[in-house]
Amino acid sequence: GRYPNRLTSGPVEESAAVDVRSRTHRIAVTVDVPDGGADGVLVSMGSGHGGYVLSVRDAHLVYVHNFVALERAEVRSEVALTPGRHELAMRYEKTGRAGGTATLEIDSQPCGSVDIARFTPVRWSIGGDGLTIGRSMALPVSGDFRAPFAFSGTIHDVVVDVEGDPVVDVTARVE
Repeated sequence: GRYPNRLTSGPVEESAAVDVRSRTHRIAVTVDVPDGGADGVLVSMGSGHGGYVLSVRDAHLVYVHNFVALERAEVRSEVALTPGRHELAMRYEKTGRAGGTATLEIDSQPCGSVDIARFTPVRWSIGGDGLTIGRSMALPVSGDFRAPFAFSGTIHDVVVDVEGDPVVDVTARVE
């Protein structure tokens, strides 16, 4: 899926967003970082009850996966962002039935990874929070910042590539 930067619009409902749950995927965000640096949310799905967020904090790329508020996996880039245009990405490689590895990339160069024991298999948000670009919903996925934590640089676009078949939630289809 390709998402333009629309900071003034509401979230993309989970059912309309590209389905990355429990499958190999890559989220890439093209940004401009100003001379003074930038912080804030790049992409967020879900809430503090479960979801993921890719953000810039203290000049470092950070990815957090929140498994239904029970388990949290976080990785922070080993290098700081410099001013200018960059492609900031997170690639999740599914390696087992329930988990995998999330690897951060800055300009296609790996810069940190974390193992995720249980990646969310069915729903991100029980509270209706969807996909946002450039800011967080009211209850952030990560408790390390306060909403909206809007990105202070410029987001040009977000591209989400997925591999494999999506997980089918039979219960949700019956209801």
